[in-house]
Amino acid sequence: MSFTDDPRYGHLLSMWDIQDSLLQSYRNLFLSSQSVLFGIAVFVAQGRLPALSLLLGCIAFPLLILWRGITRSRGYDVFFFHLRLLRLEAGETVEQDIFTAFKRWQRQPIDERLSKIVSDPRGKELIDSKTRVRLDWHLPIAFGVCWGFLCVISIWLSLH
Repeated sequence: MSFTDDPRYGHLLSMWDIQDSLLQSYRNLFLSSQSVLFGIAVFVAQGRLPALSLLLGCIAFPLLILWRGITRSRGYDVFFFHLRLLRLEAGETVEQDIFTAFKRWQRQPIDERLSKIVSDPRGKELIDSKTRVRLDWHLPIAFGVCWGFLCVISIWLSLH
């Protein structure tokens, strides 16, 4: 019997697709919100009251923290289904009660989920994906650096 004949395969693939779509939507939402806020802040910084751009920075920095937490958590949910698909393909055992197992997974602390992912060599490979690292680490850091730079420039402009 092929792994694709297992009725759980279609269900796992569907759940993986849903979680991945949610992750991409969250990334798009955060990227768009940061881009719009930063564009407005740059425009404001060029005006008569450049310090007003700091207010937008006060909105943007918490969003960066949210971005990191939400995409990290949802990314781990994607991995939950991805790893189970890989296990099923390898002929390994996969839970029968997959949705219940997923809900248990989501209730676990984030560090515990990471530990379970990296304990599997396939999970370690997934977590080290260059694209994921760039989107979920480097991009928020880059926005944070840009915001920091803009805040310093705005303060300097308002003092001169």
